[in-house]
Amino acid sequence: MNNQKTTKFGLANWLTIIRILLMIPFLITMTISYVYVIEYNTVFHYDKLTIVSENPHKELLAALHWTNFIIFSLAMITDFIDGWYARRTKTVSNFGKIFDPIADKVATVLMLVYLAIMRFTFFPIVIIFSLRDILVDGARIYAIKKNITVQANWWGKAKTIVVSFSLVFLSVAGPWLASPTLVNNSNLITFYLNIPLIIGAVLSVISGIIYMKKYLKNITKEALIK
Repeated sequence: MNNQKTTKFGLANWLTIIRILLMIPFLITMTISYVYVIEYNTVFHYDKLTIVSENPHKELLAALHWTNFIIFSLAMITDFIDGWYARRTKTVSNFGKIFDPIADKVATVLMLVYLAIMRFTFFPIVIIFSLRDILVDGARIYAIKKNITVQANWWGKAKTIVVSFSLVFLSVAGPWLASPTLVNNSNLITFYLNIPLIIGAVLSVISGIIYMKKYLKNITKEALIK
């Protein structure tokens, strides 16, 4: 039995809006980082607490990196509070059903793109997450508009936890552990650092397949009823 109350607009929705708005400064700082990385074809790393790079804007790149990390962390915090509040008050809204997962995916994909720009992860991983989210979220929005319920699965929840941890881990550990000054093959170290995120990508694909199977089953059932 579903005891959730449907609300028009509440605190959880405002937190979702804040999460979306946080991505505007994130996008700006990411774009600036991209320009400098492309122009000088190099990023930055740390040797202990010393910023190491041939890029003349290495201090700016480091400052932008930690700014993006803080913005993303704030977005994650609003997501946690949003979910906690919704569970505590047992409330849900049509706005939240659509835009809460979209806000989460936008924040995640932008962080993935940024980490790929900074060479702390790989673009194929970004593509896997992006394609999965476009497909699943498109199906979710259509199902909501048609008042068709498709329950989230355990794999999706596990994916969210693993990916959130992976993004924080890469953001903090990447600038140090993948430093060319510490290892001879930084690409290999970067691969090792990305193992949790690769596991998250596998969970993402599995949860997406399970969701789409449920979605197609419910859509077919709805069509037969009509």
